[in-house]
Amino acid sequence: MKIYTGEYTGNGIDNTKIHVAGMDETARLLVMIVADANVSGVWRFADMAGDKSTEMGDNKVEETNLIQGYGNDGNPYFEIGSGIEVNNNGTNYQYIVIEDDGTADVFFGTYSGDGNDDRNITDVAMGFTPELLFVKSAGARRGRVSITGLGDNSLYLTNVSGGAADGIQALAVNGFQLGQSSSVNDIGGETYYYAAFDQVAGFCDVGNYTGDGNDPRVPAITTVGFQADWVAVKGDRTSYPVIHTHDIGDAVDDSYPYFGGGFANAIESLDADGFSLGNDVTVNENTTDYYWFAFLEGDTGAAGACDTLVHSCDDSTAGTYALGSNAAIMYRATKFTAPAAATICRIDVLLEKNGSPVFGVTAGIWGHDAVNDEPEITDQKDNSDALDSSTFPADGSPDWVTFSSNLSAAITNGGTFWVVLISSAVDASNYVDWHFDDCAVERILIDNDGAAWVLASVAKSMMYRLYEGAAGGLSIPVAMHHYKQLAGA
Repeated sequence: MKIYTGEYTGNGIDNTKIHVAGMDETARLLVMIVADANVSGVWRFADMAGDKSTEMGDNKVEETNLIQGYGNDGNPYFEIGSGIEVNNNGTNYQYIVIEDDGTADVFFGTYSGDGNDDRNITDVAMGFTPELLFVKSAGARRGRVSITGLGDNSLYLTNVSGGAADGIQALAVNGFQLGQSSSVNDIGGETYYYAAFDQVAGFCDVGNYTGDGNDPRVPAITTVGFQADWVAVKGDRTSYPVIHTHDIGDAVDDSYPYFGGGFANAIESLDADGFSLGNDVTVNENTTDYYWFAFLEGDTGAAGACDTLVHSCDDSTAGTYALGSNAAIMYRATKFTAPAAATICRIDVLLEKNGSPVFGVTAGIWGHDAVNDEPEITDQKDNSDALDSSTFPADGSPDWVTFSSNLSAAITNGGTFWVVLISSAVDASNYVDWHFDDCAVERILIDNDGAAWVLASVAKSMMYRLYEGAAGGLSIPVAMHHYKQLAGA
């Protein structure tokens, strides 16, 4: 997919063009617009035809005079009407455009409701298991969003409530499962539009956290893997989602809700590997669960995207080993032989939480101490930034966790190296489980400081996947544009 973000100032004039540099106006597109005003955000799905779009923050039917379509007058653009939701004179608007360019990480579609429970919507053309899903009826229904970890508790994109069962019940291979809620599956045959996204290291990420009510929340969210251009947060509570964008200002304490003007003390800043939060209840009410998604402008299929698999041990899980459950296992390492020269910019490991850990976890590539057959502490090729273990998959639901922020580890063809996970603290009741496999007869070691390793297994390997950029090297997003325009400029 290609991701474009920007802002404009409304002029109140119908048929106004908002130019988006690099956008393919003939492609299948999703556009979302959020105003710094007491009006609903608007979105237009790829399958909406003609002058049709719909409000994000309300339960309304498709409307005209909002996002009207696309064109090219020498430069590509989307066109807006004079509706105040998208074009009130003098109002600031933030937008994001997602373009399907065939890279199998975004998919747009439609279906008709039939009211049947446990209904599966699948399309093999999707090619991935969604991590993020939007659904909106053409009728007067509230939009729903599901993010990995929600299960049968998809969130309404309004302030009516937080999560509710019987909507989007599950995210599945090449699709998703629906319940009987009319918001996603009315018995009368209504048309529903959807947009599904895969996580893409360096460009698109999702996650969750629990509020603590503090200003700022401690810790900040540091699991995104990049400095986002667009972050949205929705709580499992009665409040609208809120966004913060690069164009608002990375360090400007201002957030826009899907319905209402901007305010402070919510998403307070966009940081190098995440975002910081105040204690407004929309993002940080004590003990409330919140879910977020983040995008970075760029082309996920461009050379440099960190998505080329170099080496893996990922056949099937044979069990787990703990990390951070006691002082002797704050480090865990698994050995591998490099099949080619590469610069590793992403490490995926199969993890799950045991209890409710809150410590940081770092992944890295280390060199080999041939004398002792263990990782060499003085030859650390590189380590990623730490991720917050509280955001890892729940106990009993293991999933791949991506470590990519500030990771650039060079390996040589035929060389011996180690994948190393490090916990920042110890908790006997709340720790992380790393899954192992029998795909390789290698050594697994544990340690408390990376200097005095102890053998844990000589016939297994921890489960991991190592990636490099599409053309080798680092994951460097391609910036497309960041500029403010007056509507019609």
